[in-house]
Amino acid sequence: QNLMVCNSLLATYGESLDMRKSEALFKSMAERNIVSWNIMISGYLISGDLDSCMNVFSTMPMVLAGEVPDETSFLSALLAFKHCGDLDAGWRCFVSASLDFGVLPGNPHYSCVLELLAKSGEMELAKDVAQSLPCDHVAW
Repeated sequence: QNLMVCNSLLATYGESLDMRKSEALFKSMAERNIVSWNIMISGYLISGDLDSCMNVFSTMPMVLAGEVPDETSFLSALLAFKHCGDLDAGWRCFVSASLDFGVLPGNPHYSCVLELLAKSGEMELAKDVAQSLPCDHVAW
């Protein structure tokens, strides 16, 4: 199996919302990389299967297999937590990105976590986060 071809097929299946085919291919792949994992996480997110999205994110082999989650991994997970309103998991994910994996959050990450905090009624924490973010005035 060619990893690039498999990842292209995963993306195609995900874009057509055929996650059964994506999952079957993913499980059959002899080799996976961070792109493979991100395609699966994003595919489940786009198809509205938030439980599977979070499950794939939480079962990434992470550092053990050299597949450290990246900005895309964390953004997809944050979007899933935001959509299902899971403040605790979303906040842990946001904090863990930089503390545990060295992934510095960008504007999309901050936007997502701020919306999650606001929707959860955590206005003071949202205010603190907003005041501490490295501001790109054009984006905000």
